[in-house]
Amino acid sequence: MERKRIFELFQELRGIENVVGVGNGIKQVRGENTGKQAAVILVKKKYAKDNLRRSAIIPKRIDGMLTDVVE
Repeated sequence: MERKRIFELFQELRGIENVVGVGNGIKQVRGENTGKQAAVILVKKKYAKDNLRRSAIIPKRIDGMLTDVVE
């Protein structure tokens, strides 16, 4: 993902109370590196989807790229 798109994505997501940053990285699942490129969404605290408003849930993909939510 290009640097410009990362900045734009942060501008889009910063309205979500818990989001503190966005970057490029490798997706991890339960601490294991998957080797797949991802848009890394940094949050203050991770919550179970059941505890979030629908508008606060980060999609599994953005612009076709996997997302990885990291506390």
